Amino acid sequence: MATKKTGPATGSKASSVLTSKNTGKASKSAAGSALAQVKSTKNTSAKAASAASKALRDERTSATSKAAAGSALGAADWQEGLIRSAAKVDMASRAEASAVIEGEVEEVHAGLGLAHVRGTDGLLYGVNRKTPGITFDALCVGQRLRCEVTSKFHRVVRVEALL
Repeated sequence: MATKKTGPATGSKASSVLTSKNTGKASKSAAGSALAQVKSTKNTSAKAASAASKALRDERTSATSKAAAGSALGAADWQEGLIRSAAKVDMASRAEASAVIEGEVEEVHAGLGLAHVRGTDGLLYGVNRKTPGITFDALCVGQRLRCEVTSKFHRVVRVEALL
């Protein structure tokens, strides 16, 4: 996990942000996180990083508050958060897949990277180059496929060739 130490100049600014009565809640949270890192190497929590980000985006935030927020964000471990987010998205798309439909390829548009599959339920499904489970260039009209489809929007999340 990455660590960051706040310098003395930023620590001084963070202190003034905390003592000011005109400072908003998000700015104070970011300043507190930055101030906690003056003498030790601590990581910014996700909640404090979110508050710091909000303070940076707010046009009413002073330059001193933005310096403290920037320091707090510098200590946030963003890579770990991005990995967790990607895993959640993958799990969510797999969790919403609720039906397995068999169908036949009706047309292949190689130039567009799109193929249409008519399911046994009568619906037309789209399969593209990025649909997992099959090599798109191997698709041909009349081929039978098994598609894992979401109940919401009928999106194909995985496809498998049938013999």
